Amino acid sequence: MAITEFSAGKKRARVCCAGEMPDEAGRLAFMRRGYELKPYAGRFRSPSELAVTDSVIISQDADRLKEIYRALERHAPTLLNFDCRVYVRVAAAGRQLHGRGRTTVVNAIRRLRLPGAGLTRAEWSTLASDQREREKLPLAPYVYICDSS
Repeated sequence: MAITEFSAGKKRARVCCAGEMPDEAGRLAFMRRGYELKPYAGRFRSPSELAVTDSVIISQDADRLKEIYRALERHAPTLLNFDCRVYVRVAAAGRQLHGRGRTTVVNAIRRLRLPGAGLTRAEWSTLASDQREREKLPLAPYVYICDSS
């Protein structure tokens, strides 16, 4: 994990989106905070691209909930190893999914043994102790679960 307090390297100012890109208001919010928003094509061409990437946002598809497992399996280990955070936008609840989207993401994190964050207390307790978000740590490289909004 990089120690940014002592780093003279470039600021991690890139956020990549796999799947759905934010609307215009969302893009402007990223820009106001100093982030460059880019589509994620599935891989980075070089470690130097990862060095300036803060995070990757993966949007879960409501019609193919379980595809999130393959996406996390394929991309999360490399991203996390390069100190990039991964955010999973759970499929919109308005699609009558009854929580299955979120459950699918939590199950993928557990089975793939990825470090998870943004979980409920009940979800958190199902992870192995080495996968759980440590309280009061700054934004470490975890797989964060967030709403589609």
